[in-house]
Amino acid sequence: MIPEPRWGWLAVTALAGLFTVVSLVGGFVTLSITVRDGVGSPVSVLVSAAATTLFWGWMTGGAWRRAREPEPDPMEPAPVARRAAFAVANVILAVLVTAFVAVGQWADITEARERARTEVVRTRVEAAARDADLDANDVETLHDAWLTWLGKRSDGASAGADPTRAVFPDVGAEVIDFATSDGQAAILFRPTDGSPCVALDIDELGIISSRRVSRC
Repeated sequence: MIPEPRWGWLAVTALAGLFTVVSLVGGFVTLSITVRDGVGSPVSVLVSAAATTLFWGWMTGGAWRRAREPEPDPMEPAPVARRAAFAVANVILAVLVTAFVAVGQWADITEARERARTEVVRTRVEAAARDADLDANDVETLHDAWLTWLGKRSDGASAGADPTRAVFPDVGAEVIDFATSDGQAAILFRPTDGSPCVALDIDELGIISSRRVSRC
């Protein structure tokens, strides 16, 4: 005789099965993005996706077994009853853990993408600065020309081309600020795709370097 299904456990089975599918599909999508763009750790993504899918698959199997198991024999000692709130709390906890794992993986991929994008801008900016053989005095002169250009543009006059473009063409970023002091100089760039920004530094010995700036 087929036992009467327990609809509460069937609902839990459906929910857990849905999360199993979401974990599996989400893992494949995240892994494909990681491999395609070369950002993040494919091994980390694969392990997290496999663990999450296995966990929800185990939840689905357990809920399905509880939904289909026969009623207990009235002559056997009854197990300690668990309230519905206990099962609900466990499901909510499992959902939260899964959400935290997913958010963590997506944050890692986003961070890796931003880092890769910033590294491209840094490389281009440094190469352009070395090609122009910039030193602190050159940066100060460029700063004055840039301020003059900004003033003309704000007044509505014909300002012409941005003078920084002549030194830094096609670097994927625009100059947004300068700083010069004691033979040192820095130029702040905002990438076309948005922050984080890149700062180009030139020390008193003319050594050129760059760094990533989170706030700009």
